[in-house]
Amino acid sequence: MALGLAAAMPVGVRAGCFEDNSTTLSSTVYWNGEEEIEGRVNGGDGEWNLSKSNWTDECGSTQRTWDGSIFRGIFNTVKGNVLITEPVPFHILEFSDVQGYVIGGESLQMRRADRYATIVVDSGLFAQINANIENDPIQPRFGPDLMVMGGGQLTLVGKKTFTGETIVYEDTALSLGTSLHSGSVAGDIQLMAGAKLEVSSLREATFDNKVSSEDSSAEIRFKGGGTVYFNGDASGFSGTTTSTSSINVTSTLGGGLRMESSIQASQTFSPTLSGNGTIGSYGAKVSIEDGTISPGNITTGVAPFFGTLNIKGDLVLTEKSTLTLSLSTPDTTQNDMISVTGSVRQLPGTIRVPGMPSRGIYKVMVFQNEDFVPLGATKFIPDEGDPNEYTLLPGKEELYIWAH
Repeated sequence: MALGLAAAMPVGVRAGCFEDNSTTLSSTVYWNGEEEIEGRVNGGDGEWNLSKSNWTDECGSTQRTWDGSIFRGIFNTVKGNVLITEPVPFHILEFSDVQGYVIGGESLQMRRADRYATIVVDSGLFAQINANIENDPIQPRFGPDLMVMGGGQLTLVGKKTFTGETIVYEDTALSLGTSLHSGSVAGDIQLMAGAKLEVSSLREATFDNKVSSEDSSAEIRFKGGGTVYFNGDASGFSGTTTSTSSINVTSTLGGGLRMESSIQASQTFSPTLSGNGTIGSYGAKVSIEDGTISPGNITTGVAPFFGTLNIKGDLVLTEKSTLTLSLSTPDTTQNDMISVTGSVRQLPGTIRVPGMPSRGIYKVMVFQNEDFVPLGATKFIPDEGDPNEYTLLPGKEELYIWAH
């Protein structure tokens, strides 16, 4: 009998909601977008401000406005586009039961519940916030940290100006931007066990945050066919970064790294790892299985872009890997080089040498291979008109190129 009753319930009506509790006010309310009371929670599209009575209790029987006494607001039942028409404060926002809520318009102002303001996206669901998230104007210097939790995926589009830390709780994903629009937060980002951070870059994205992880199960994903300029500090990150974007590292990106090709606009895009920074951690792997590694900082604006890229751990190359090197004069600092604290077992399939360097022998890589010479055949691709011929001289712990 109970099963039959549950099956017959209309959408938005909850078990236990057949008693009249219209006099009950709760610090937990449900979004009722169209401001209609029908004995159920409506959800859906609507305008959110401090004067419209489009929030209700769990039974849809008590209509009320959003005010400072509300501790927790829940979006569920039917997905909707919610337009904030004036800044609204929040302690806890939760997205449950349904995919695809989008919150846009004016700002969300973080109020602290203990030390956190919290956004919950239930497991298997995604929600998107386009509106700004900012510090509480009452105590702007003491903005709380933002906790993202629930096991689902929260996407933030646009620049979020709150200054507290962002904590991504266990097995939850935070996405900064989409394939068409960028997204960012101002403060540090902490990833708990199994948490994921995604950064999308259709063209270019700058990442300046400090990132840390609780353990090696956390993940960072750079997505898209653009370039991420990584200027932040991820020395405290011990998980794995996977990237289909090119990455230019000027600081430290800890943990393991895997560069992967992707399909962008019906074409295969192979990413490039470049920069003068440090990538990887001891015991981890930096893998360029189908892509390019190119030491030097591409953001300097002046060619050639000489520099040393430091790899902590092992560097994994394949016959599909490309090594691009800007070389000038032997025995000077005006040459690209890769310094690897671990091993290099495989030579890249292709080496590109732009420009026309002076003849001589160039040391281009150092590594620790314990008497093992890297294997593989390499094809050189010099610039058109370059009179030099090139020969690879692999050693036990060093790699040289002879321009002759």
